[in-house]
Amino acid sequence: MAKFTEEEHHFKVVQYNEPPPSREASGSVGGEVTKRQSFPFSSGKESHRYRVVPAAQWSRLQSYRCFLLQDTRFKLGDFVRVANRLTSQDNPTEHAVRDLERPERDWVAYILEIRAADPYHVFARVYWMYWPEDIPKRVMQRSTRIRGPEIFHQSHELIASNHMDIIDVMSVNGLETVKPVSNSRRTTRRSQLFWKESFDCFQKTMSGDMGSKQ
Repeated sequence: MAKFTEEEHHFKVVQYNEPPPSREASGSVGGEVTKRQSFPFSSGKESHRYRVVPAAQWSRLQSYRCFLLQDTRFKLGDFVRVANRLTSQDNPTEHAVRDLERPERDWVAYILEIRAADPYHVFARVYWMYWPEDIPKRVMQRSTRIRGPEIFHQSHELIASNHMDIIDVMSVNGLETVKPVSNSRRTTRRSQLFWKESFDCFQKTMSGDMGSKQ
């Protein structure tokens, strides 16, 4: 496996809101290679452009389909609970306005990619799931006006987002089950986490598009 100094173990995802100016330019921005990630919470062919920096160090990491943490196996496509550290500078809901007086819950993320330098330095690229209270108030108010006042179930509803990030898997607290639910009806148990909306953290818009992730 690749060997790195501790300073090289901080990775960041740079996302691009705009489409590429041309087919020829779609693979790079300012000389940096960009990739496309499909959005698993859309029934269409939606995808998002991104790159990981520092790119050279990230590409040198070994790619894996799963990792083992505290006797639990985590794999690509899993939902995971991530420790919520309000003191952390790497706040996954930086696009949101949080009420810091409210008791906090673990964050929830969807695993897209797993890479490791060694058994002690394992990373996952993820899409963040937002709690309803993480969504900017003006966006929530607009959705409420359009779809009605009872569209969000604060206790058990999550909102899929296109906010991509890199996490250290040591911050993972366990597996989570999140079921897709149609806007027209809710069929999960009352204690079951579910999602039915997606949030574009760049456009600041909500979508009721029922996802394909079953």
